Parts: sequence; C-alpha cells; structure tokens
Amino acid sequence: MMFPMLSGFFFPGGPAAPPGPPPDPVGGDPPPTRNGANWILVNPAPDALWAKEPLPYVTVGDVVHGIYRALRVSVKPDEVERLDARRRDRVRRAFEKRLREDPANRGRNVQFGIRRVDFLEDRRAFLGIRPAHGSEVPAKHKRSEVFVVELGRSS
Repeated sequence: MMFPMLSGFFFPGGPAAPPGPPPDPVGGDPPPTRNGANWILVNPAPDALWAKEPLPYVTVGDVVHGIYRALRVSVKPDEVERLDARRRDRVRRAFEKRLREDPANRGRNVQFGIRRVDFLEDRRAFLGIRPAHGSEVPAKHKRSEVFVVELGRSS
C-alpha cells in the first residue's frame, strides 16, 4: 500500500485542530501542536527497519510508527492549563489511569507526565484509517494526502 510522500492523520472527536494546515514536522520529530491539536504528519522514515533502503513514499510501517511516536510526546504543563477545567480534568484522569494500568513503568511515566495519548481519554481502541472527507481536509492539502484515524472507546 503506497501513500503520498506526506500524509496527515486526524483524530476526530478530540480537541479542535488549529486553523489552517497541520504543522510541519521538524527534524523528523512529531509536530508541535497547540491546545491538544489532533494532527500527526507522517513522512517516509529514512532509516526504517521495515525497508532495506529509504523509500520515496509512506508505508504502513511509517504510519504506525508515526502515530506511536506522536502519541508518546509529553505535553507541556502550560498547554494542559490552557484547557477548560472539564477537559483538563478528563485528561488528568486519563493520565492517572495510564499510571495505574502500567505499574512497572510508573516512575518513568510520572517523569514524562501527561502525553498526547492522554488527550484521547478512553477513546484508544484503534478502529481503522480512512480517507478524509470534505471539511476534514485542511487548506493547501489534497484529499489524497489526509487520512482519519478512527478510534473507539477502550474497555
């Protein structure tokens, strides 16, 4: 399965994305976001374990790895504080639940604090990826460049 050189993935139902196109990645790191924005940009990995040489397109491995890395990014405390009180409480509860569910890594998780995955709250069950429709496609992007990650409630 071949995707375009640059693919954006959108998590619906999360906090609103900032206006305009999703942020560009810097140095291969997951893109910075504002107020819990829900865009992840994926580029072909230059040193992917799943390819013998760099590929000129995005692979399924690039997508899975990109989503994984982006959701592990620690969130700055001031970003959490800018959320409205109800949303902030839900994100903190998700973080606390993640700590309880992974006691072996509690110290490390506390050290890194709230991560992007906590913004998903209980919607962490992967249901699939689909092409974006109409208003889900940001300005200056083609429909073929943007995909939506569908998530459901985890038990």
